Amino acid sequence: MTSLPSPSNLWLVGWAVAAVALASAIALGPLDGVPHVQDEVVYEFQARLLSEGRLWEEERLPRAAYPYEFIINADGRRYGVMPNGWPLLLALGVLVGLPWLVNPLLHGLTVVASAYLAGRIDARARWLAAPILALSPGLLIQSASRMSHTLSALLTLTAAILLLGSASRRRALLLGAVLGWLLLTRTLDGVVVATLAATWIVLTRALPRWWPALAPLSVALLLIAAQNHILEGSVARFPQTSWFARMEPPTADHGWRYSEGCNRLGFGADRGCFVVSGSVGHTPRKALQFVADNVRLAGRLWFGAWPLALLLLPAVLAPRLRRFGVMALSTWGGVAAAYAFYWYPGLCYGPRFHHAAAPLLLVALALGTAWVVQRLRLPKIVGLLPLIALVWRLDATLPELERYWGVDDRLDRFERLWTRGPALMLVASGPPYAVRQPLPNTAGLVAIFPDFLRRSMWIERRGGELLYAEYHPELVATLRARHPQRPAYVLALHPDPAHDFVTPIEEAPPSSRALEDLPLPVDMPRIER
Repeated sequence: MTSLPSPSNLWLVGWAVAAVALASAIALGPLDGVPHVQDEVVYEFQARLLSEGRLWEEERLPRAAYPYEFIINADGRRYGVMPNGWPLLLALGVLVGLPWLVNPLLHGLTVVASAYLAGRIDARARWLAAPILALSPGLLIQSASRMSHTLSALLTLTAAILLLGSASRRRALLLGAVLGWLLLTRTLDGVVVATLAATWIVLTRALPRWWPALAPLSVALLLIAAQNHILEGSVARFPQTSWFARMEPPTADHGWRYSEGCNRLGFGADRGCFVVSGSVGHTPRKALQFVADNVRLAGRLWFGAWPLALLLLPAVLAPRLRRFGVMALSTWGGVAAAYAFYWYPGLCYGPRFHHAAAPLLLVALALGTAWVVQRLRLPKIVGLLPLIALVWRLDATLPELERYWGVDDRLDRFERLWTRGPALMLVASGPPYAVRQPLPNTAGLVAIFPDFLRRSMWIERRGGELLYAEYHPELVATLRARHPQRPAYVLALHPDPAHDFVTPIEEAPPSSRALEDLPLPVDMPRIER
């Protein structure tokens, strides 16, 4: 006779399913089911290439018509500069036409793994960990995006589970594989977590037979070296270094100082690729500011409100919880310290540079909450009160995701309205060319979205009847010669889609900055929001 699932397992599965559903709803709702930030666009581009079994595609010409951050388009090849650990997984979503679903599924796995870890430390915390992880706005928003941080956080969480388990060669091998994948996903996260794991093993003797971990770690390092050699001709030269060194005028906007070493870790006037916090360069004062900004947003998005972080204290002070509490806070501290040496604060979709530590901190929050409920002999349901803060913060944050980073899905609607057959769309930006948008919960400031971010809406669009390129009057003849069978149009994208229009190239003025003066032809599809 088949036994029925226990209520605790049904509770866990229910929250895991809810986590996937909520993240998917955010991905398809406020985020329109499309990539918004430059990194996301490049990750999906690399995922598409990997799904086709290659690392690059043919160079797009003329180059000035296809500028984009973090994509090298030169010397006959076009490829992204991001590590391939995350695009390799994202490629599975690309293959089935559901790239937006991969991160929500990872979020569901994170809920399950976190509840498992919490239950191993304190069985009473298992039922709390699942809803806390499922409803944390920081985890939901990251998992609704195409960013790599959800995978990084899941791998970090898995490494912690392996370190806290019983010692065996098999566990060491799995730990090495997890850390290797983390190196391939977010290299700095991998270095930090691997260093912390090694320190933990030395101090606690948690894994006496640790050497099998070196085999998969070595494979990961060889894969990184091989990719560098294939793309850059040197095992030690990363594609990101080459991209910044090129300083391509069509890609860089005014005030940006790309150079060979501008993207390196450390302090000095030569660090930093554009103005941040009023100046170029990186200083200890900026580093402290960046850490403070990330920590402030973590309090909002991870815990719902900073006062709830006080519930982390029992996880550090209670003897039976202290071991894990120290691990969780050390991971956060290690990640925060490493990224303090980076010239950019990384505030996007929340405190993303610190995100690798988020599930561990939320497990610690669940442990601390369960401890308080038990010690004060409160009703069990009182432990769910932190969920009120999480839901409130999520509701307050979702409006920020509308047209996030100046990007939306208007071209999907435009293509559905288009009935004139194959065409070449030369995309221009209409005014205003920089838009300010308050993002107190996800970026902690008033973000400025320059017009070049609108390239994210068209640069990687594939299939259909329309081909896109950037509008430059001097390149029109070249582009038309390359696509002689396609009539050419100018498509002007504005911050407000209601002001967008399309017009035949013959009616366009000589300067792209005068496009706002063009009338909208009555027989062309207008984009409606």
